Amino acid sequence: SAMMLAPAERVNNIEIRTETVETEPELPEEAPKTVVSFTAAGDVRIDENIIADAANRAAQGSSYSFLKIYSGIYRAIHDADVAVGNYSAAAAPYHCSDPEQTTPIESLAALAELGFEVLDTTGADLSASYVREMAEYEIINLHSAMTGVNAVRIVEKDGITIAFLAVEGTDVNTETVAYADSVSDLVVVSANWKSGTSEKHRKAAAGTMAEAGADIILGSGTTLGAAEWIDTGDGTPALAVYSLGNLVASADQAEDLCGGILSLDITLCEGEITLENVCIDPIILHYGEGNRNYQIFELNSYTGEISGTHAVKDLDTAALTEKVSSLLNDGFLPADFRN
Repeated sequence: SAMMLAPAERVNNIEIRTETVETEPELPEEAPKTVVSFTAAGDVRIDENIIADAANRAAQGSSYSFLKIYSGIYRAIHDADVAVGNYSAAAAPYHCSDPEQTTPIESLAALAELGFEVLDTTGADLSASYVREMAEYEIINLHSAMTGVNAVRIVEKDGITIAFLAVEGTDVNTETVAYADSVSDLVVVSANWKSGTSEKHRKAAAGTMAEAGADIILGSGTTLGAAEWIDTGDGTPALAVYSLGNLVASADQAEDLCGGILSLDITLCEGEITLENVCIDPIILHYGEGNRNYQIFELNSYTGEISGTHAVKDLDTAALTEKVSSLLNDGFLPADFRN
């Protein structure tokens, strides 16, 4: 009997040990998250030189080729879920009320193909043909002359509602900003500073916008400006970029050729909106002798060999890099730019 019981006891011991083995605890599921990529660029100012260059580069059967200007930054704009920019003044005689004298419509078509969904045209004449025809290219037009409810334009992406509006100067209509805040998840204000507006007044105006409900403030200017987070006191800081400079514009000064492209992720998680992966990538507009072959480069990849052929002879990329580094701290610059 003792011999027969021994195997049974061993089996029972094994069964007991198996029952006491601990299992791994289940990890809580991550909350669902929606991410919308957002990009903003500076001012596009088309002049006679840029128009002539676009005509010279046009393929057979076409009048102009403006898209080649943007080849170096095409993906940065085109791949974003939402892209916003400024389409300001064209130089005389193109900047006037006569539709026959406005900038060639192909320049707007290039921006549409590039991927811009929203353009601030505050610097342009509202009677210009391209302003009236923006709807044809499915581009939303912002203009500081628009007031009240009509000033607020809405873009919806993947369940996130973004409100856009344009203002001019530092006199902010807080009621319009507050209205935009009430009908959206995120408010973007395109601020067209008047010439000579001091940094102090720009910051004060941006603070007023943020308090009224603005989440992103995009300032205008011919040169790249500083950026900062504004504490509104409710735990949701607003992002202020005081100037993204020029995206495309002929200039005599090197600083007016250096702008920036803002990129970030708008994240919706458990009912809360956050701005993540914020980055301003410095860019520079190149064109050679005789104002030919306009093209945008990332400043970090603009080599000495290429820069040596720029029509602006005193262009110093090292000086521009140093200036950009002093304007934008490491929290805003891309990692490869810092290195």
